[in-house]
Amino acid sequence: MSGSSLFTLGVISGNGGVQLTIGYIEAAIGLTLLALLIAFIPTLYTAFQRRELSVARLAVRAGVPATPWGVLEVAQSVKSFDALDKLWLEWEQWFIDVGETHTTLTILNFYRSPNPNQTWVGAAATVLDAAAIFNAAVDVPPSPTAGLCIRSGWISLRRLADYFRIPTGASQPTDPISISRHEFDLVLEHLDRSGVPLVADHDAAWRDFQGWRVNYDAIIEAAYKRFTCPRIEWSQVADQPLLPRQTFADFTNN
Repeated sequence: MSGSSLFTLGVISGNGGVQLTIGYIEAAIGLTLLALLIAFIPTLYTAFQRRELSVARLAVRAGVPATPWGVLEVAQSVKSFDALDKLWLEWEQWFIDVGETHTTLTILNFYRSPNPNQTWVGAAATVLDAAAIFNAAVDVPPSPTAGLCIRSGWISLRRLADYFRIPTGASQPTDPISISRHEFDLVLEHLDRSGVPLVADHDAAWRDFQGWRVNYDAIIEAAYKRFTCPRIEWSQVADQPLLPRQTFADFTNN
């Protein structure tokens, strides 16, 4: 009788006032669950779509798969370092949104992108690392917007880490991180060959980058494993071809 009432089948009915009352209550529960499910799926898809829109758009800025050095290389190619502030601002909002939706609708953390080479964890790491490299190593005035983007990112990631009980790791600027100094130097060499202006003091650049990265390093590395996302391997930067420099005429012709 309970099964018939809960699924609103009506094949069995109760006898007496008590059983009929219970049957109506169970039927109402069944309809309520169905209504909640119908309302839940669009909400889930809308949050997923918002997340993936920025992830897909990052391919224009950083290639596929997206890399931190790709962001700066593309910006140098089209002479658009000033326009990066729009990217940092967009991803500051993205981190805030993900921090809210992915702790409320936690199943979203396990939803993969349609493109296997694009993942939300990898995209988050790409933007955070690109902002950290930009403020630490690129020979242009530091961007406060990039710093706010990094801060927004690690605050949101720590909310996720608290929910999934992921250790947040070190917090001192001099604490070790998962990126080695050798890998950092390989990236700087690649950026230099791409024409990105770099600061002369690479030691200071490394200390500044390490000070930024230590805030989210352990969480990002744990998120790669927890949500089965491919890791961005900095050591492979030497195998990637340089992005050809383009002019305004190239874009107008294309």
